[in-house]
Amino acid sequence: MFQIINLKGDLIAAFIVLLICTIYYTRSKSFEGRNIGLVITSFTQGLLLSVIFPIYLLYAPILSLAYYLFFCYFGVIIFMFKSQKLEEYNDNKLVQTLREIPEIKTFEFKFRKYTGKDSLNAIVIPPLPFISNRYQISFGDKLISKFTMEEKVVVLVHEIGHALKKHVLLKSFLLFLVLIGLIFLSFRLNLLVLTYARSSFVLFDYIITFILFIIGIIGINLISWYAEYDADKKAIQLTKDIKNFESTLLKLGEDHPDKNYGIVINLMVYTHPLLNNRIKKGKEIYGNL
Repeated sequence: MFQIINLKGDLIAAFIVLLICTIYYTRSKSFEGRNIGLVITSFTQGLLLSVIFPIYLLYAPILSLAYYLFFCYFGVIIFMFKSQKLEEYNDNKLVQTLREIPEIKTFEFKFRKYTGKDSLNAIVIPPLPFISNRYQISFGDKLISKFTMEEKVVVLVHEIGHALKKHVLLKSFLLFLVLIGLIFLSFRLNLLVLTYARSSFVLFDYIITFILFIIGIIGINLISWYAEYDADKKAIQLTKDIKNFESTLLKLGEDHPDKNYGIVINLMVYTHPLLNNRIKKGKEIYGNL
C-alpha cells in the first residue's frame, strides 16, 4: 500500500513539473517552439493522468488533447476578458474605409490597443454576455506602427471575416466531433487490447496511444487551417486587394517566420497554414474573382 501511495505521489510531482514546463513554453517560447513543447508535454501529461486515475491507457489521448486544447486557448480566453480594460484606439480614417465595404457597413465594433511581444496582430473578440454588446477589435502596437492603412484594412477584414463566417461556432462544433470520434476509437481499441493483448503488448499500447493523440492534433489544426483560409478568401473577396494581402503576410513573416517541415509535421506544429501557402492560395482566389 505504501508503495502505491508513493508511486502516485511521484506521478503527481511529475505532473506538476510538466505543468510548469507547459506554462514556460506557452509564455516564453517562439510560436513554433511553443507548439512543439505543448505537444510533448500534453502527451506526457495524458499518460500520467491515465496512471494517476483509474483509466485505461488508451484513454490517454483524450486526456492529452483536453490538456492541449486548454493551454492552446487559455491565453486567448484570458485576453478576451482583460481586453475590456485596454486603451481605446481611435482611427476615423480606418473606420470610414471599413464602412465603405457593404458587408461591414452595419458591423458593430470598436477599437482597442494592446502592447507586448505578440503585438504584431489584431484580434476580433465577439460580444461577451453582460460585458459588451458589440465586437471589439484589439490592435497590437507593432501592427499599428508597421502596417500601412491599406494593410490594416486587409488584416481587419480577415479578422471580421472570421466573425461573418461564424468560425468560432463552426470550430467548436468540429472540435466536438473530433473529440467524439477519438473517444469512439479509443473505446474500441480498449476493448481489443483487453480482449487479445498480453503483457508483451505494452509497447504496442503506447504506440497506438501516441498515434491517436497525433490524429487528434492534426484534426484540430486542420479545422484551424480551414478557418484561416476561409477568412483569407473573405478578405480578398471584400477588399479585392491582393497586393496588400501579400505584403501583409510577408510583414507578419518577418516577426513570425515559419518553416516547411512537410505536411504532416506542419499540421502537428502549426495552428495556421504556412504564410507562403496562404499567399499562393490568395492569388488563386483573386484570379477567380
